[in-house]
Amino acid sequence: MGLKSIFDGLYVDQLIQKNDRGEAVMYPHGLAGRGYVLPPERIEAMRGKLRNLMLVSLATGLFGAIAFIPILTNGGHVPVLTWVGAVGVILAFAVVIYMQRHLADGLQANATARPSIGAFLRNARMARPLWSLWSEVVFGAIVIVPSSRDLFSAVHAADSIAIGQSVFMLLVGGLILWDGARGVMQRRNAASA
Repeated sequence: MGLKSIFDGLYVDQLIQKNDRGEAVMYPHGLAGRGYVLPPERIEAMRGKLRNLMLVSLATGLFGAIAFIPILTNGGHVPVLTWVGAVGVILAFAVVIYMQRHLADGLQANATARPSIGAFLRNARMARPLWSLWSEVVFGAIVIVPSSRDLFSAVHAADSIAIGQSVFMLLVGGLILWDGARGVMQRRNAASA
């Protein structure tokens, strides 16, 4: 399993789904947007564009954290290079938006109604490889265990901020675990049917 298959499993596969007629439909904005019918000859090229978009998005998020944390924590004593980095992150974010807007250029909008949130998530789970669903189950559990411990400590110390952080992380871990477990169950039900 290479890096390409990992990117596809975590990001690309859920954005290209099949409609009722069996056509490939790309959702460049995920749940928030409309689907576009993807001709078979353009699927591989579109997968490459989606991978590139993901790499730019990941780099933007990483460099954004590196640039903005010192700005937020150092008050007014921030080096000029940090500000230059922050401006670079904002420009990279603009590039991500531009790339995402132009993914569907030349494609026909899907004629069928946009799927409900539940249907989109079910289709996305079925499109992702099984290993990514099991990874969600494991990662969700890994997030829940220390968050539970932190919540207990925060309640004991009466630290309201730490309680809020722990509850938030419990919710995140629970949602990740739930999504992975639902996907594994969907796969089992589809295999037995």
